[in-house]
Amino acid sequence: GGYDVSPWVLLCAVLVLWVLVETQRSRVKHFRWKLEHTKKEELRMAEIEADRLKRAEEKKAALARMEREAAARADREAIERARHSAELEKQRLSVEALKVREAARIAEAARIEQAALTEQAQMLREAEAKRLTEEAVKAHDKPAVPTVSPALQSGGTTGGKTRDELLELMAQAKKQLELQKKALSFLAIDVVNSTGMKVGEDPSIATRDFKHYRKLVEKAIADNNGLKAAWTPDGVMICFPTAENAVLAAKQVINDLKHFNANVKAMRTDFKVRCGINTGTVLFDDTVPMEEMADRSIDIAGHMQKYAEADTIFIGKHVIEEMRTASDFQPVEKQVDGCDVYAWRSN
Repeated sequence: GGYDVSPWVLLCAVLVLWVLVETQRSRVKHFRWKLEHTKKEELRMAEIEADRLKRAEEKKAALARMEREAAARADREAIERARHSAELEKQRLSVEALKVREAARIAEAARIEQAALTEQAQMLREAEAKRLTEEAVKAHDKPAVPTVSPALQSGGTTGGKTRDELLELMAQAKKQLELQKKALSFLAIDVVNSTGMKVGEDPSIATRDFKHYRKLVEKAIADNNGLKAAWTPDGVMICFPTAENAVLAAKQVINDLKHFNANVKAMRTDFKVRCGINTGTVLFDDTVPMEEMADRSIDIAGHMQKYAEADTIFIGKHVIEEMRTASDFQPVEKQVDGCDVYAWRSN
């Protein structure tokens, strides 16, 4: 008849069993979650490692490509330097040959002039002898024997030709030379501080920029009826039919350099030029290159250029006076080779 606790004991046992089961289930669930998380982390790490290896391979390939490009660029630069050196040597030899030809031309001109002077002196001596003979005839009323030039005493010839034939040849040669004379204008252009511009620059970049500069100048020559040109490494002397053509070409070069400096050249220093213009009557032959032409008018154009400022055109007053339009040129307080100078400056 006492109080029965067995139901409560059973209930407590069931409750404890349930707690144990739930605890075990929670542990299993946590274990499964941890296992899945570990697998995911291993997959993520594998992907990271694969990506790292891929990037390393790409970097290695990029370095190899850069090395090949650098080697190819070095080869191109070496070839370009060799070609540039060959061009400079060719230009040097051309200048030396020009000097030799000019010296030969001057010597030949001096020889011809000396021969002409000798012939004139002989003619004067013969005329004087004739005059003295005539005076002797009048004074003594008897014939006199005229003096004969030594060159004609042995048959009346000089070098296989008579004196009259020689005079005729000289007259024809002089006439031909006169026909070859033309009034032409000359434009000298030079890059300011071209040597200093190349200091510290990649030689291939400098060569490339100066090539494009030359094309710019050649376009101005073609656009303005240039007849012929002679280039030095960084300068040029150009022959034009009129002073107007020379002025327009010089202005075109200076104005086109603004776009060239902003959009084309890769060197640090901008291109600036000096220009000199002169006009004169010179011997002109289409078959003779500009390098072989020699005249004081050409020299004055070069001197005008040397005294000009950057992006400025120097021109003689006598040339300005012959031009139809030159209002944008202003006189400067300077003389070059005895010529008053006018200047045009880029805005």
